[in-house]
Amino acid sequence: MAASPVKNILLLDDDAYFRQTIVRIFEGRGYQVLEARDGRMAQQHLASYPIAFAIVDYRLPDTDGMTWITKIREEGYKWPIVFVTGTFCDARTFNWLRNILKVSIVLQKPIAPELFLQQLEGVVPLEAMPMPPALVVHDFEEPPEPEHLTEDLKQYEQMLEDFTEAVAQEDLTVEAPSEYELLDQLKQLSRKLQVESALASAKSDYAQQLPEEWHNLSSAVSSLQADPYTFSHQETAISCAHRLRGTAGSLGFIRVGEAAARLEDLLKVLDVNSETESEVVWSEIFRALSDGEQSVRAANIQKGAPVAGAKEVSGKIIVITQDKEMSNLFLRSPEKMPEIVVVETPANAQLRLKTSVFDGAIIDVREDLRGSFPQVCMELRFTPGNESLPFAFFMTEDETLDEAVQVYLGVSGILHTGCTEEEMFAVTNGLLASKQLQKQKVLAVDDDEVLGKFIASVLTPEGISVHTLKEPINILVEMDEVKPDLVILDVIMPGLSGYDVCRLLRSKEEFRDLSILFLTSKSTPEGRAAAFKAGADDFLSKPVLTEELVARVRTQLDRSQSRRRHRERDELTGCLTRKIFLSKLATLLAECKKQGAEASLYILEIENLHELVTKHGMLTEDQILGSLGDLILARFPVEIKRCRWSEKNLALFFAGDSKPYSKEAVDMLLSEIQGIKFHGELGEDFTINCSVGHADFPTEGDSIMTLFELAYKRLQADLAGTVNA
Repeated sequence: MAASPVKNILLLDDDAYFRQTIVRIFEGRGYQVLEARDGRMAQQHLASYPIAFAIVDYRLPDTDGMTWITKIREEGYKWPIVFVTGTFCDARTFNWLRNILKVSIVLQKPIAPELFLQQLEGVVPLEAMPMPPALVVHDFEEPPEPEHLTEDLKQYEQMLEDFTEAVAQEDLTVEAPSEYELLDQLKQLSRKLQVESALASAKSDYAQQLPEEWHNLSSAVSSLQADPYTFSHQETAISCAHRLRGTAGSLGFIRVGEAAARLEDLLKVLDVNSETESEVVWSEIFRALSDGEQSVRAANIQKGAPVAGAKEVSGKIIVITQDKEMSNLFLRSPEKMPEIVVVETPANAQLRLKTSVFDGAIIDVREDLRGSFPQVCMELRFTPGNESLPFAFFMTEDETLDEAVQVYLGVSGILHTGCTEEEMFAVTNGLLASKQLQKQKVLAVDDDEVLGKFIASVLTPEGISVHTLKEPINILVEMDEVKPDLVILDVIMPGLSGYDVCRLLRSKEEFRDLSILFLTSKSTPEGRAAAFKAGADDFLSKPVLTEELVARVRTQLDRSQSRRRHRERDELTGCLTRKIFLSKLATLLAECKKQGAEASLYILEIENLHELVTKHGMLTEDQILGSLGDLILARFPVEIKRCRWSEKNLALFFAGDSKPYSKEAVDMLLSEIQGIKFHGELGEDFTINCSVGHADFPTEGDSIMTLFELAYKRLQADLAGTVNA
């Protein structure tokens, strides 16, 4: 006679309210919760009842949870343990719990009852809540559709039929798509091709790993068959199947993913104590293993090895030139170079910038663009999404460009006629490094390294910087280092679930507005509700579809960018607010002190702003500040910080290599400001002037307040017409 499954849960916690909460969670599921407020009572339960799994608190009256777990492991108890704690344990403690004490999952108090069962699913042996009798369908008969759904379906079919007839009877004309619609179509096509290319590369790489991954799963199942009473074998096999289920399906190996999914489900319901049921399940496991093995072999044959000599794309640079020899020079670039796109005119470059993501632009300024390159740089940066696009110039061997001009225009490097491959690589690498500072960042937290690489391969061509984390226990350290705009969380991970990571982040003030996207194999309403309850902004079901991944990530990044811009940027000028500017200055000054670097602070003031508003109309102030903001953002490299300091003041901060040329660069800015024509409400044109004051670090001050006081003093002297030397 088959043994009945063990349905006793040992709950060791001295908090009566917490115990009551756990009891309520398991009510109606057929489990008996054996409550113990201390280690002594827990030992009494162990002597009287078989245990399915245990929930153990860290702090206990007569011992601590880790000591108690150590004791029962030494006594030979191998059932799963859920460890709960009121404080977030460090990485060392976490690794001890997971690797030495074999704790299945670590949860942080206070728990959310709505999430608790979702967190335990796949980690400890839980059975589904019995269905209410009214919903049980016997003899596999399909339940009848509700009458209101049947009526809705009939109405929908009638509407569809009427619409089809109307279209057939009418002579409908279709308008040609507009320029903007064509641009949008081109943009979508470009992104689709990039994603398909990244996906093909990821598939090819993963195809080579599939045999080893499946072998690891088969070995884990074999270990379980040989020693079915060691819980870790079953846990390892389930974990291997779970990884293959999500990753193989996401990368298009559908049959492999389906076989892994069947194996995971079968391993979860396998009861090694029931010989009859176990025999049936084992036969299905062997069938799934065989199907998966054949699918892996077929996938490996179809996908094959990566194409020999394929170029690894690490970025994308646009080159503007009409010189065929120069075009060929870049198009024959070595493999270590980023992808190069050559166009003949700035107008063509603007069109490309609207439809694709580029990391920098190289402009040939030898002939046609010799006298107009400052305007070309501004027009390219006025293209949406390219406000801080880094530049490099191509010049003749005897030409040079003043360093101050390079700082003002945001030029990262110069190439000359006859340059070597090493020089080309150095300049393009500089463009990529500058662009990297501006890219939106995604942190993907998943214990499956392959899925992390897949996410990176899909999102990187979209101009997104992707960082991966395998150990969720290190999330706070990684957040400080990466400072991501979006976090992608897997739900089921060793020890610490995605729900707990999400709740931890939401508990921190600095991460409450952070966009969080869940990857989950739980497409049930309960799974979706659990994700949102934990604090997620959105979720994606595994297997992951690449186009949906890009779309969801883009949506969340746009929201994150909008929230950050609203929080950090002045609405009128687009420059940093005073609070954020001061925060960044503190960090930059600390770095300058550490490296022994110099810096300069400049404060600009629009002269006679109130008189200009009185003379030319109420909207004059918005017009002036908006134009100055656009100009300042279009000039200078991204490393130079810009701020709207007050109603009529703007501030600039130069550090490091740009500092020696800052005064000349600011003079160029003032000269360009004087050339801007503004329009009054009565149609009259007018121009403006700006005064400026500056202070140098560390020679004139080593603190933010000292620098601002001196710069403001010099600004007042300039406004008064008495230059303070």
